[in-house]
Amino acid sequence: MVVAEVLTGIALLKSATSAIKDAIDTGKEATGIMKLVHQCFAAEQQIQKGKSHSVGVKDQLGMESIVQQQIDAKLAEEMMSEVRSLCNLRFGPTFWSDCIAARNKAIEEEKARQKRKAIQAKQNAKEMRQSLFTLFCIIMGAGLIFMVFALYQQAFSKELTRQQQINQGLITEPRFTTCRLYAQDLKEKGKTRWCFYRTQVGFDVLFSTITQDAVSKCQRNFKCIISKLTDAPPKEVNDTMKNLNKGFKL
Repeated sequence: MVVAEVLTGIALLKSATSAIKDAIDTGKEATGIMKLVHQCFAAEQQIQKGKSHSVGVKDQLGMESIVQQQIDAKLAEEMMSEVRSLCNLRFGPTFWSDCIAARNKAIEEEKARQKRKAIQAKQNAKEMRQSLFTLFCIIMGAGLIFMVFALYQQAFSKELTRQQQINQGLITEPRFTTCRLYAQDLKEKGKTRWCFYRTQVGFDVLFSTITQDAVSKCQRNFKCIISKLTDAPPKEVNDTMKNLNKGFKL
């Protein structure tokens, strides 16, 4: 309500004015008086705010409301003038103007701070949107690349033949050579036949040993894998070399 707000402002201004008079009469420090001066400014601002509020047509045309506003405004002006005179007499002729200047400066600084805060908040929101958009683009780009690669693999890849895998080094084709029997012997009390083989690959002589049932005869030769051969004869062959004279030749 407009009238209620103005009355509250007038009451606050009267209270602050009376307190300032008492403070000056009793020699109170300027710090305490400054708080009361601040109340005066707040009360005056409240009165001006009440006058500027929009009211209904009936209130605007009501003589009582108009007269009350004019009286309150005049009273506020007189009390502020009285407070100004008292303060200037007590603290110097520039005290009141200094107070107004300091108050206006504080108001402008607060407005500037609020403006900077709003600008910073807007900038932060903009940067956040840009970061989220960049992250979205990266994720979408990576997903698109992965999808294209998967489709390419599915469309153009095919199973390689064994020879292609060998040519590309994916698998190693075992190398074979012919191993020939050069000694044999019965071990484990005649239950196991040991067959000793050897072959030559380049300048290297390589060896292989096969154990089998004593009833079975050793093969004269067989295709052996070079990588599984040893470069030294087994020690058991030294004990069996005497069997070479039993009608067995390489």
